[in-house]
Amino acid sequence: MPYGCKLRSRNNRGYGFVYLLKPTPELWVKSLNHRTQIIHELDIAHITCQLQLRPNMVVLEAGTGSGAMSHAICRIVAPHGTLHTYDFHQDRANQARGDFQKNGLDHLIHVHHADVCQVGFQHITHKAHAIF
Repeated sequence: MPYGCKLRSRNNRGYGFVYLLKPTPELWVKSLNHRTQIIHELDIAHITCQLQLRPNMVVLEAGTGSGAMSHAICRIVAPHGTLHTYDFHQDRANQARGDFQKNGLDHLIHVHHADVCQVGFQHITHKAHAIF
């Protein structure tokens, strides 16, 4: 069913409806599997403001974790920006990559398995506008 469609209730009373809305990063964070401690909405707002993120920027993120911050960054840098996110834990990187694909963000996010404290931000051949 497409987002925005009206769904009728199937309860015993036979009335009621809901609109099917596309999940926002804020809603997604409330339901995600917490693989790590996550950054919440107020902190995300403050961080993105301090980083002065704008559409079409290239951002580097050290520590993908559960992906809460990654989703918020992608919402800001879309439609033509890019997030390169790094996690030293292979399973977390793979799980996050799957989440991003399910949420239709894989064209904006490049997930890398690396410890940036040891090897730096590999794979980056162009300038980045912000590092988090």
